Amino acid sequence: MPPILELGTLSLQRGQKAAGSLPVAPRGDGTSVILPLLAAVGSEEGPTLVVSGGVHGDEYEGPRAIQLLWQQLDTSQMHGTWIGVPAVNLPAFEVGRRESPVDGVNMNRIFPGRPEGFLSDRIAHAFMEQVVARADFYLDIHAGGNGFSMVPTIIFLESGNEAFRARERALARAAGVEVLWKGTGGWSSAHVEAVRRGIPAILAEIGEEGRCKRERLDLAMRVIHNVMIHAGILPGEQALPERWNVVSGTYMQSGAGGCFYASAQAGDWVREGENLGTIINLWGEPMESVTAPHDGLVVSTRTFPSIRPGEWTTFVGKILETWE
Repeated sequence: MPPILELGTLSLQRGQKAAGSLPVAPRGDGTSVILPLLAAVGSEEGPTLVVSGGVHGDEYEGPRAIQLLWQQLDTSQMHGTWIGVPAVNLPAFEVGRRESPVDGVNMNRIFPGRPEGFLSDRIAHAFMEQVVARADFYLDIHAGGNGFSMVPTIIFLESGNEAFRARERALARAAGVEVLWKGTGGWSSAHVEAVRRGIPAILAEIGEEGRCKRERLDLAMRVIHNVMIHAGILPGEQALPERWNVVSGTYMQSGAGGCFYASAQAGDWVREGENLGTIINLWGEPMESVTAPHDGLVVSTRTFPSIRPGEWTTFVGKILETWE
């Protein structure tokens, strides 16, 4: 009987789960750069969910949540297939950096990648073509990384026809996080590329400051579980908030370098013109006051003081609507 899932070193029949890898590119020492894989095939037919973490190497809640949830999966209760990739960008993950130490590339800006490009391009291409392309639903888990504090947020797109937009909205709600960031699709991230291919996809920002705090880890696991129920892979009821705040906007960039000292915290509600932080030069002189561009919620703010001109400071989400 042919396997239900054949991917890299994995070959799984119904009711099986296993860990494996997908080789991407050979190293000079004979080993390969890989995509680590955790997969489970349910005892019954159903959709395929792909869950990824570690596109940025300094974000840890996603990788750990994927590991723990896979360990807990009971394939006898599952309909369909679950594929987890705990660290898409393994070179960056190994050194705890946002960008790859090999080529300096931010992988979250280059999807779908290129098979003949830099190493980051090749990893991104293999991930999209051999993993995400199998998905009926896709969840990409990020966090604030080393430099930012962030309110748990789900990023979703509204593109395509109305039927597909409705599926995107439903998936965003199903994650069970109160703040929904309506994205523009301007960045070449993995979830944007998945949506372009007609795969309902969301990006979850769950975590902050390069840590793996227990409450954020628990939330990341709950988000995965909620999405599995929504997809029909697992039975049960989702844990959902009473309402969802849909926001728009993006990070403000610094005009000066020095040290950024935040005066507003992630989760604060602020008014237009309110001071959010100040950039001080090395002589202690104020160089720039960062102020709220509109009323809204501080979704994220920089907590790593050293800053260069043009780097991110704070993101104030403008409330577009509230869903109940």
